Amino acid sequence: MLKDLTGKEKIKYVIPRAVCVTAVLVLMCFIFGNSTDNAEESSDKSSFVTEILQKAADVVSPGTTVNENSVRKCAHFIEFTALGALAMLTLRVFTEKYMTHITAPLFYVLAVAVSDEFIQINSSGRASDVRDVLIDFSGALTGTLLCLLFIVLVGYIGKKRKKSNAYA
Repeated sequence: MLKDLTGKEKIKYVIPRAVCVTAVLVLMCFIFGNSTDNAEESSDKSSFVTEILQKAADVVSPGTTVNENSVRKCAHFIEFTALGALAMLTLRVFTEKYMTHITAPLFYVLAVAVSDEFIQINSSGRASDVRDVLIDFSGALTGTLLCLLFIVLVGYIGKKRKKSNAYA
């Protein structure tokens, strides 16, 4: 298919695909990199983020306590929300029939979540937790649905603009 395209058309197709695939791989490496941390390194990172959030909470709502375990679980959810959104966007730039293949990004992210927990089993002082896979998948589902909503809205706005330009 790409052989038949002009230079500008190739750029239109190749660059978004390369950017999306690269973003997915970078985020996946970030997630896996955090999983390779030993228990002390992971705890240090979580403590640092918890301290920052606690300071913010003290300003906004004095007396509120930020729980480090909750911070960890939220981090899992947020990382996988981003990964789910990026996986869905990657699917979209590869095909216009994204609804036919909507399960592909979800299965991909589920495989990443399971792999992430497997890596943690092999990291010193760390453990694997099925709840984390469920949190990760919930984040991925959220990210996928948010990205899908974004794609549909952009498509709807684009069609509306095309239609209004046709009458102009």
